[in-house]
Amino acid sequence: FDVVIETCENILARDPLHYKTHFVIANAYMSQDNFEKAAYHIEKGLLYYPNDLYALFQAGTIYIKQLKNILEKPNPDKNEIKKLEDKTLFWYGKAFAIREDFGKAWNNLGFLHERRSFRYLAENNKIEGEASLAKAKECFEKAIKQDPNYTDALLNKANILQNTGSGQEAIPIALKVLNIAMKNLHEKENAFQGVKLKNYTSKPKDFIEGNAAPNFNSALDKKPAPGKQPSAP
Repeated sequence: FDVVIETCENILARDPLHYKTHFVIANAYMSQDNFEKAAYHIEKGLLYYPNDLYALFQAGTIYIKQLKNILEKPNPDKNEIKKLEDKTLFWYGKAFAIREDFGKAWNNLGFLHERRSFRYLAENNKIEGEASLAKAKECFEKAIKQDPNYTDALLNKANILQNTGSGQEAIPIALKVLNIAMKNLHEKENAFQGVKLKNYTSKPKDFIEGNAAPNFNSALDKKPAPGKQPSAP
C-alpha cells in the first residue's frame, strides 16, 4: 500500500481535484488502519463527486472501523464515540438513499446500534437501550435478507435473541451457521484433494504410491492390542 499511497500523492500534487485518486488513497490508508487520513481523502473525493455509491459506502465503513478501533480501547471518549457513530450513520444513510442492497453495511450498522444499546443499558437507560437493540436486530435481518448465508449477521442476530430471552429462536440460526461452516470446510478439503489429484493425473502410479501406500503402511504400523479390535474408521 505504500507504493499506492506514494503514487496517489504524486497525482494529487499535480491535480488535487482528481476525485478517483482520493478514493483510491482513502482505501489504501484504511487498509493500514490510518483512519484519519482515510476519512480526509474519502470526504475530499466525495466533495468533488458526491454521488459515487461505493465511495459513500466506503466512507461509512471507514468511520465504523474507526469506531470499532476506539471501542476496543479502555475508557473510550464518549464524545468521540458519538461523533463516529453520527458520521457512520450519515454516510451509510446517503448510500442507502441510492441503494440498500449492501449486506455488510447493514451488519456494520447493526454492530453500531448493538454497542450503543450496551452503553444505554449501562447508564440504566432501559428505553433507549431496548430501542437500540431492536434497531440492531432489524439491521442484522436486512443484512441476512441480502445474503441468507451471511454468517456474521446470522450469528449477530442469534446473539441478540439469546440475550433477550429468545434462546429457542436462536438455536436454528446457530445450527444454520454451523452447517454453512461445515459445508465450506468440505468444499475447501475437496478443492485441496482436487489439486493433489491434478498433480498426479499424468502419473497414476505416483498417485497411488504417494497417497494410498503411506496410508496403508501407517495402518499396518498401528496394530491393535491383544484381545482388542481396531476401531471402525
